[in-house]
Amino acid sequence: MAIQVCSRRALLAQGCAVAGIPALLAALLAACGDDPPGLMSFLNRRDTLDPSLIGEFERATPATVGHLTYASDDELADRLALPGLSRNPATVRHNIDAIVVSNRILGRLIDEGMLQELDRAVVTDALLANLSPDVRRQSVDPEQRFSVPYATGATGIAYDAMEFGEPPGWDVFLEARYTARMTLLDDHREAFAAALFSLGEDPNTIDETVIRAAEAQLGRMKRQLWGFDSVDHLDALIEGQVVAAQVSGPGAASALLHPRIKFTVPASGGTRWTDSLCIPHTAAHQPTAHRFIAFLLDPVIAGRNSTSARFDTGNIAAREELPPAFAADADVFLPPETEERLMPLRDLGSAETLYAEAWARVRA
Repeated sequence: MAIQVCSRRALLAQGCAVAGIPALLAALLAACGDDPPGLMSFLNRRDTLDPSLIGEFERATPATVGHLTYASDDELADRLALPGLSRNPATVRHNIDAIVVSNRILGRLIDEGMLQELDRAVVTDALLANLSPDVRRQSVDPEQRFSVPYATGATGIAYDAMEFGEPPGWDVFLEARYTARMTLLDDHREAFAAALFSLGEDPNTIDETVIRAAEAQLGRMKRQLWGFDSVDHLDALIEGQVVAAQVSGPGAASALLHPRIKFTVPASGGTRWTDSLCIPHTAAHQPTAHRFIAFLLDPVIAGRNSTSARFDTGNIAAREELPPAFAADADVFLPPETEERLMPLRDLGSAETLYAEAWARVRA
């Protein structure tokens, strides 16, 4: 019976090679595994996957993929019931087979022993060698034992160029003339980063006095906001309901296709986000999850995904697959002068409680 299954997979691999998946990758995807039947669940940040790729993967393997999404690190921490980060520790943790997580959460998952070490026979060194050394170093797992960088970019401000003569800074969220026409992300560390940058402070500070000052600043900003929003803010910006929004991730890059919408990382700074693919140790479909990660890392697939979802994969080989106009987009592939103003948000351990408690007071 196993021989028949592998033979069917071999036929699928041949079909995929014809359809555009490289033959070596098709052979890898067709390799026999010991997954139980059922749905492989993939939990991913919103707007970071070309939906057509799921069907392509399913045609290459005897697998069915359920694609689940989340909008912010706060939502992800709640979905995972992540100790020390979840706002709702009573959340029931559902089984996930593959997941995309930010550096801020990745370290906690590794420390808590929640991730499966990656199988280098599937997620090969050759695939990892395609990734930019800078992106690999930015990871909290630089040897990629448990994770692989998948997407990277900046958090800054998207704004309506018809309303602003020059790019706004973080203090724009204090301006009464734009009351109820601005949004900050519904993510407590990103929202606090906006307040801290406006004060000239480090977004990773653990100084309680500085965090209290940022809480007061964020409270002042809140009075001018349409709301804290990580879901509808880009549509509101395009439709003219808001004129400035803190934005992060590929959805923001897509919004910038609108000729009226521009993006800036203010002189005082912005945050650098890096998302990685990993596999929870409780995953029921680990062989398929490994093959799915290998599939997404292939330069041809990664290039198509990057172009469709408009984000930087950090995959150097994938950049050869990009349309020239997209590869030259400085809002996606950030120039050195922008990179210099970026700081990654770190997991602050027990100090995370200071931010969580201050956020609860701001939102009350």
